[in-house]
Amino acid sequence: KQWYQRRVAITAGEFFRFGKMFRLTVFTLLVLPFTSANINAEQNVVKLNLYNLGEDYDELGINDLDDLPEDTDCPKGSFIDGTKCSPCSRGSYSDVVNASSCTECSPGSYADKTGSTECSVCAAGSFSDTNGTVTCTLCEAGSYSLENATDCQLCRPGEYADKEGSGECRQCAAGHFTNITRGAKSCLECAPGSYADVSGSIFCTECSAGNYTDKNGTTACMTCPAGQFSKQGATDCTLCQEGSFSSKPGSGSCSKCETGSSTEGIRGSAECTKCRPGSYANETGSATCSACAAGSFADTNGTVTCKICEAGSYSLENAADCTLCQEGSFSSKPGSSSCSKCETGSSTEGIRGSAECTKCKPGSYANETGSATCSVCAAGSFADANGTVTCTLCDAGSYSLENATDCQLCRPGEYTNKTGSNYCKKCIPGHYTSVIRGATSCTPCEVGTYANEAGSPFCYPCPKGKLATTTGSTTCSYCNNITYTTYTEGASSFSQCHGPQLLLVNNKTLQKYDFVEVDITSYNLTVSTIFQAKSGAWVINPGKSNQVYLKEGATSMLKVEQGKQLEIRIKPVMTNKWCYFEHDGHGKYFSGSQVTDALGRECLGGSHCSNPDDDPSGPYCMVNTTSGPTKSTCGIPRCIWDVECKQGNGETYRGNLERGQSEQGHEYECQGWGQDFPHAHFYFRPTAFTEAKYGLGMHNYCRNPDPQRQPGLWCYANTFYTEYVTCKVEECSLTKHPYFEGGQSKYQSNRAVSDIHLK
Repeated sequence: KQWYQRRVAITAGEFFRFGKMFRLTVFTLLVLPFTSANINAEQNVVKLNLYNLGEDYDELGINDLDDLPEDTDCPKGSFIDGTKCSPCSRGSYSDVVNASSCTECSPGSYADKTGSTECSVCAAGSFSDTNGTVTCTLCEAGSYSLENATDCQLCRPGEYADKEGSGECRQCAAGHFTNITRGAKSCLECAPGSYADVSGSIFCTECSAGNYTDKNGTTACMTCPAGQFSKQGATDCTLCQEGSFSSKPGSGSCSKCETGSSTEGIRGSAECTKCRPGSYANETGSATCSACAAGSFADTNGTVTCKICEAGSYSLENAADCTLCQEGSFSSKPGSSSCSKCETGSSTEGIRGSAECTKCKPGSYANETGSATCSVCAAGSFADANGTVTCTLCDAGSYSLENATDCQLCRPGEYTNKTGSNYCKKCIPGHYTSVIRGATSCTPCEVGTYANEAGSPFCYPCPKGKLATTTGSTTCSYCNNITYTTYTEGASSFSQCHGPQLLLVNNKTLQKYDFVEVDITSYNLTVSTIFQAKSGAWVINPGKSNQVYLKEGATSMLKVEQGKQLEIRIKPVMTNKWCYFEHDGHGKYFSGSQVTDALGRECLGGSHCSNPDDDPSGPYCMVNTTSGPTKSTCGIPRCIWDVECKQGNGETYRGNLERGQSEQGHEYECQGWGQDFPHAHFYFRPTAFTEAKYGLGMHNYCRNPDPQRQPGLWCYANTFYTEYVTCKVEECSLTKHPYFEGGQSKYQSNRAVSDIHLK
């Protein structure tokens, strides 16, 4: 069971003498695994190379061909060459016994020894392209062959054979290629910028755009990172230029930045950055954003065009917003890089962002540039036009408050005597301003006039019943006697006072008080006192004696016996002489002696004031005017005492009350004094005497024609149920009732009663 080689050499003759047995033996040997069996005819030796006989045969038992049987045939690998067996020459063979000739090895096979029974196939990597090949030719590098090849095949593209005798071509490894069509002896490395990602590549593929390789023999391209790019076949990536970018890896080109963005001056950007507020980019591919020019702004990222600042605002370079002009400054045009100060006389009215300055309105001013607001003119000054720089002081006689557009003339009754006044002083009482407005001083009131309050615009004429005899009067005084009055306003002299006068025998005039108590005492002799009613009617009441009614012009004498004392009470009767009764025809029976109208104009023909036609304005007379004779009121006062009130028992009452109450409290209308129905009466009828003394007449007004028995006013009742009724009339009092309209104020206290002692 060993592998060994045993060589047996026999001569040719001996080979043939062995006969069939030897041939059988040789056949047995031939079928055994051996490398070769050659018969050399020239040497007459059969050479067998035996291998793996399978037994430990050191000897076949055949040492000489002569020992072979005589009937042995020419073995395979030989041919009968005449009379002998000759081994086939190299390059030929015989595969049968007793072959007449040897067969040349066909292309693709060979026989490198004589006596071959068959041709060996050319081993892979070799070939024979002719018959009778003794030795196969090795394939050159760059080619290959399989077994039994008649020719070498050039290595296909992508394959190579770097040695002779290659039985196959190996594929180029990845990253390599063959640069010839066929027959490559070696593979070339892919150059930088190309790759071969599979084995057996016939060429290298250029790296696609966006990829690269910078080494030989690359099996794959690397991807360019974002911010870089490459063209096809690139050996390196190129940074995107300023103003361009590539946002993704593997870019074959860079894109320009859109408007409103840039790469901020940087190469190799993966993205463009939007322009920040205050900058812009109005073109694509901007390397940097430009700063907004002064007067413009960009308030958002990514601005393409800067906005222009509106009028009233400004901006510096690279502004993200416009700044409003401060108070006192302005910008009149859009796109301003600064604001200007307001001129004097103008301001922005306290507002920021003004496009213009507003002239100061009347009443205000601005005396400096850049005023935020106009200042109001101080009191005592004014500005009457727009755009005032300095306010003007008010002249004397005028004034102003703050913010005045003009000075106001002092009102009537006020004045100022200096410039720049912020108020006018009031004239003191008793003074007025002689000009309508704008007085610089005050004038005292003329006689007959008065001003009782400060700041009077004029002096008031003294009312009827009063007078002022000096200038600068603050009040008007009454006539010397309270029962006296003046028929006109503005009386300036006591001579203008009119009223009832009662004279005593010694010609002493009692005209000062509303009533007088006369105390007459007789010591050594009897005293006779004579009273004369010089003007007006009077009532004389000598104590317990009956009172005496003394008509105007009449006299009365009273005697006081020796050693006696008599108190006499006297008072005037306010009849239609000093005032008129309104209810009685508006003064139809007025009998005064006034001969001038209320304005002091003389009545025509020396006539007296009267009212014959019941004129509602009261007594009047005719006076001359520019338009001819004209009716003019005389200003006679209306009676108040004994009309709207009563004195004592009402004997002198001349009012128009015409209703009264019975003892049972029922109210009835009065019966007329001249009527006898429903009650007939004899004593109290209208006569000249009762009319003058008690005021009876053809009317039904309450009267007291019976003062000795009746304590107050009464009248006959205009009903059958009761004969008479009493009339309730308020008692006259100087604290409430003046004697006549225009007389003493009802709030003025009563005057004391004076005593006149006659001895």
